[in-house]
Amino acid sequence: MKKIIIGVLVIIEMFSLYMMYQSNENKNLNEVNIKEKEINKNTFAIYWDENSTGEYTEYKEDGWPNDGYTLDLSNTKCMSEKGSELDNNIIKYNSSNNSLTLTSKNTAYCTLYFYLPENREYEYTGNYQIFKAPKEGNYKIELWGASGGGAYYNYSDVYYGDDVYEGVGEYIKGGKGAYTKGIIHLNKNNKLYIYVGEMGNDYSSVPYVEGIYIRPVGGYNGGGSGGQAYQISGGGGGATDVRLNISNTGNWDDFDSLKSRIMVAGAGGGTSNWRSTVSGGNAGGLTGENGILNKDANPHQLATGGTQTSGGISGHKHNNDDDPTDGAFGKGGDSQYSHGGGGGSGYYGGGGGSYIHGGVSSGAGGSSYISGYTGCIAIDSTSTENNVIPKEGCDVNLPDLECSKHYSGKVFTETEMKAGNEEMPTHNGDGYMTGNEGNGYAKITFVN
Repeated sequence: MKKIIIGVLVIIEMFSLYMMYQSNENKNLNEVNIKEKEINKNTFAIYWDENSTGEYTEYKEDGWPNDGYTLDLSNTKCMSEKGSELDNNIIKYNSSNNSLTLTSKNTAYCTLYFYLPENREYEYTGNYQIFKAPKEGNYKIELWGASGGGAYYNYSDVYYGDDVYEGVGEYIKGGKGAYTKGIIHLNKNNKLYIYVGEMGNDYSSVPYVEGIYIRPVGGYNGGGSGGQAYQISGGGGGATDVRLNISNTGNWDDFDSLKSRIMVAGAGGGTSNWRSTVSGGNAGGLTGENGILNKDANPHQLATGGTQTSGGISGHKHNNDDDPTDGAFGKGGDSQYSHGGGGGSGYYGGGGGSYIHGGVSSGAGGSSYISGYTGCIAIDSTSTENNVIPKEGCDVNLPDLECSKHYSGKVFTETEMKAGNEEMPTHNGDGYMTGNEGNGYAKITFVN
């Protein structure tokens, strides 16, 4: 394990940060943030064990430690100006944006230990997170997509118009997220960008305001919005994926970033409720599960799951601004504004649900993708935001391993893909579960 030792004298003063070797002033600022390139290199020394030999050499590069490092709080020490040891809870390190926050009203002298971990686990944060390979080798990557938002059975019977009643009945969960796994070879310092999906919002996230109904939004990383009528539907879940770049904006929906995805675990669709409640469609392996109808109705009302080459089709359209939307590359479709569940995100997202003549469709699930998994269809390198096309010569009727390989050349081996209705490993690896509920998750483990 590579470690960096940083000797830092941190002086906290009203809305300013000064770093020097001596100070006798008492400081008042409660919190400061030290970010990359904001530190004067001449005010501290950095040493690191580059080859894991136990011998530390001077760190020659300017600025803060590079992306991918994490702080070892068990070894980090901070001392007060009077020489007494301070509690480590004054140190807050955010590995997703490589920033350090120190909370102290007085001067703190800190020695900080950073290292490049071989193994990493990622929870939902609402932003991308970075893995930087500490050495050349093979790494196992596992992803779990998020589930869709839920709703209460018969909620509309007890929550109608401006009246609110107690006792809302059984909670019906949204469609569950998928699981993907593979082994990939990385060179030292290769970077991967991890986007962990958020569970779709449900009624509990949009509290009642008299006369106002707010539709639950889809989960971070592409979930479609649910319908707003009586707050009884769920937004689609967000996919979890691995990308090769974050483009210029860093936004999850930047096309050049989406285009660089080499593994995607699809997300579940949002639940719908109109007098009866149906769960959202589960995330798929190669194809997401369709949404579910709450009564017998025409098939065209049904939202369909995302595939390897296209987004799912939405529920019934009314030819007005209230219409639901189809799923798309990296995004679930929105429901009809007033009814229906949001589509789950994925490689391609599921369609948004809709309503007609008492029939309501929940949101459909998104599809999954692994570069190197037979049956997957990679996009062509010439694809643009307005024209996403499959790899030349490939379609869903040609399950060819070569068709699955991303144009970057990054390919996984020993792949595995599980839909949201299938058995998959738990996050901690100590058992199995059927589909992933809640937010997404990701793990990277050094193999050899």
